[in-house]
Amino acid sequence: MFILSVIPLTKIPRPAPQAFDYFASDKISIGGIVQIKIAHRSLLAIVISCVPVGQKKQSIKKSSFQIKPIDKVINKNAVIPRHHIELVLWTSSYFYSSLGLTMKALLPKSFARPTKKFLAELAALPPIPRAGQGETHKPVVYWNRDSAEKINYYTSKIRTTLKDGKYILFLVPELYKISYFGKKIPLLSDENCFIGTRSALSTPRQNLGLIIIDEEESPFYKSFDQQPYINAKTVALKLGELTGAKIILGSSLPSVESLWAVKKKKYAPETSSSKREAPDVKIVDMRQELKHGNYSILSGELQTRLKNVINNNEQAILFINRKGLSTGLLCRDCGHLIKCPNCDVPMVYHNTAYGIRHMAYILICHHCGQKQRPPTLCPECESYRIKFIGTGTQRVEQELNKLLIRDPAKTRNYRIGRIDLDVAPTLGYQQKIFQDFSEKKYSVLIGTQIMLKPELLGQVDLAAIITIDPILSFPDFRINEQVMRLVNKLSTSTCNQLLLQTYSPDNYVIQNVSNISLMSEIENRRELSLPPFSQLIKLVYAHKDPIKAEQEAKILKNKLLVQWDSLLPNIRYTIYDIQILGPAPAFIPRTGNRYVWQIMLKSKIKDLTLRNRLLRVVPGDWKIDVDPIETL
Repeated sequence: MFILSVIPLTKIPRPAPQAFDYFASDKISIGGIVQIKIAHRSLLAIVISCVPVGQKKQSIKKSSFQIKPIDKVINKNAVIPRHHIELVLWTSSYFYSSLGLTMKALLPKSFARPTKKFLAELAALPPIPRAGQGETHKPVVYWNRDSAEKINYYTSKIRTTLKDGKYILFLVPELYKISYFGKKIPLLSDENCFIGTRSALSTPRQNLGLIIIDEEESPFYKSFDQQPYINAKTVALKLGELTGAKIILGSSLPSVESLWAVKKKKYAPETSSSKREAPDVKIVDMRQELKHGNYSILSGELQTRLKNVINNNEQAILFINRKGLSTGLLCRDCGHLIKCPNCDVPMVYHNTAYGIRHMAYILICHHCGQKQRPPTLCPECESYRIKFIGTGTQRVEQELNKLLIRDPAKTRNYRIGRIDLDVAPTLGYQQKIFQDFSEKKYSVLIGTQIMLKPELLGQVDLAAIITIDPILSFPDFRINEQVMRLVNKLSTSTCNQLLLQTYSPDNYVIQNVSNISLMSEIENRRELSLPPFSQLIKLVYAHKDPIKAEQEAKILKNKLLVQWDSLLPNIRYTIYDIQILGPAPAFIPRTGNRYVWQIMLKSKIKDLTLRNRLLRVVPGDWKIDVDPIETL
C-alpha cells in the first residue's frame, strides 16, 4: 500500500489545504493521473508524491480525518513533467491562488471536462523521461522599434534552437499576433514550435530550449477577469528558470520592471541602432487654440494637415481614448451629471446607428451595459440647459466630417473609418477594418486602444492624439509609463511627426514624452517605493449593501494588522517591510449595483511563505490580485 499526495483539478479556496492524501494499492509515479472523490464529486488529480504506508504510520495515526482510497488509476506513469508540477506549485504560491485551479489553468482544456475518449488517451500516454535542469540563462531584453529587424532577430534565435533539437514557446499578448508572426516567421510552423497567448503555457513541454515573450510589457498577459489571476509573463520567466530555457523579452519600449532588472544585471540587454530613435512628437497647446477662437476639438494645424493628407491621397490615424459622442451629460444650472443607476460613473452619449433599433441617440454605461434615452430636461432641477461634455470617437468623426464638407474642392473622395468596440466588438471585425485601411479604402481611421496594433496599421502619413488629458487624470502609478508607451506605438506607425493635442503642455509627462528611456520613471518609483521596488497586492471586496462593504473592509484591515503583529516576533523583518494602505472605496465605488472597497498591500517581503501567512486572514469572498496591472 502507498500514500499518494494529489492535487485535485478543482477550485479549493485558500487557506484550506490544497493537496490531499489517498491510499493506492500500487506505486504511482509523480506526474501520474488518478481519479478521486471529493464530497461525492469524481475528479481527476495529479500525483505529486507517493510513499509506502510504512513511512507514514505515525502521521496516519495522528491524522484527524480518515484517508480514503483513490477511485481509479488513469495512468500510473509520469505523464506530467516534474518541472511543470514545480511550476504550478510555485505559481499557486506566488499569486496566492487555488492550487487545483492553477493546475487546471496550466493544463490543456480537455482536463477541465474529461470525456471517455480523453481518459482513454490519457491512459495510453507513455511515461515522460525525467529531464535534468539545464544551465540557467539570464533573460535577454531585446529592445527594438523596427518590426522587420525584430522579425529577423526572432527568426535567427528560433532557427538556432531548432538545430539543437529543442522546443520553442512563443508567447504573444493578443490573438491577432499568432497569425501575424505565423506569416512573418515560417519556421513557427515546425512541430517543435508552439505559439499562443497566455493559454499556451497550458501545454507542458520537455526539452524546452527557448521562450520568446513578445511585447513583454503588455497588460494582456495578466488574467484580471478570470481566476486564477496570474501573469503569463511571470510564469514563463519561472518556467525558463526551471527548465534552463533561454528567454527573450521582446519590446519596442520595455517595462519599467524589465529596465530595472537590466540595470541590476539580472537581465541582459540586447538592442539595435533603431532602438534609440526617439519619436518625433509635436505638442499642440489647445489653450492657444481657444485664445485664437478655435473651439473645435481639432487644432488649426491638425485641420490643415488632415486636408493635405486627403488631398494628396494619403492616410491618417486619429487616436482618442473614448468611444461615443460625448463622455457625459451635464446640467449647466445645477451641475447634475447623468450617471448610471447601477454604477457611479457618467453615462456616455452614443449615436446608435450601428446597432440599437428605433433609437438615434442613447446613453450607455461602459461598465455594466445599462442603456437609457437621454433626458430632455435635467432630472434634478428640470432645467433645459443640458450640455454634452467630453469627446469620443463618434464626436471626432462628426467634427472631421464637418471640416471636410466645408472645403469639398480639396477633400474629394474621402472616407472616414472608425474602430472601437461599438463597430468592431470582435477580432474578425477589427481585422476587416485594418484590411480595408491597408487597401486605402479609408483616408482617415479614428480609433481607441484597439487601434494600437502597429503590425496591422502599417505606415501612415499623419498620426495624432486628439487629447491626452483624460488619460493623465487617472490616479494610477503606471499612467506615466502608459502615456509614453502610447506615444511610442503611434509614432512607430508614422514616418512623419506625431501631433499630440493637450490642455496641459507643461505637464511633466508631456514635456518628457519624447524620452523613451523611462529611466526617470524608475527614480520616481524608487522614491515612492512602488514596483519594482516593492510588490503590490490589491484586495477587493464588493457588496450590494454599502454599509456592509465598508464594514467588511475595516474588519479585514484590523485582521491584517493583528496577523502582521503576531508574525513580527518570529522574523527578522521590521514593520516597514509591509504597508497596509486603506481601506478605501475603489476609484469607481459602485459597479453593477455593488459597492466596491479595496485594501492595498505594499510589500518588500521576499519569503512567499511568510507573505502568504499574512494573506491567510483574507476571507474567500475577497479578490486577491497579486501584482495588479492597475491600482484603481
